[in-house]
Amino acid sequence: MPLALLGATTAQPAPAFMSFLPLIVLAAAYFLWFRPRMNKIKAERARVTIFEIGDRVQTVGGLVGTAVSETDGIITIRTASGTELDFVRRAIAGRYVPPTPAPQNEESQES
Repeated sequence: MPLALLGATTAQPAPAFMSFLPLIVLAAAYFLWFRPRMNKIKAERARVTIFEIGDRVQTVGGLVGTAVSETDGIITIRTASGTELDFVRRAIAGRYVPPTPAPQNEESQES
C-alpha cells in the first residue's frame, strides 16, 4: 500500500536559520546577561581586595587587624593586642568594613 494512502506526509526540511537558532540564543544570553554579570563581579572583587598599608583588613578566616607591611607577597597584620601575624596576599579578603547596627523602631524605644 502506498504511503500517500495511509495519510503519511513527507516532512519539509527546516529552514537553514533554524539550525543556528540555539547558537544565536546562547550568544545573546552571553552578551546580554552572563558577561555584564561577570564584569560586575570582577569589579567588586577588585574594589574590595585593594587595600593599602595602614588600612584595617580582614582575612578570609575572619581575623581583623591593621596591615603593617608587605614583602614578597607576605602581608604582616597587627591585631588589636599588638601581635603581628604574616599572611599570604590571597588570604586577605579585603578592607574591613564594620557592620552598621540596624535602625531601631521608635515604638520599641518607647516601651
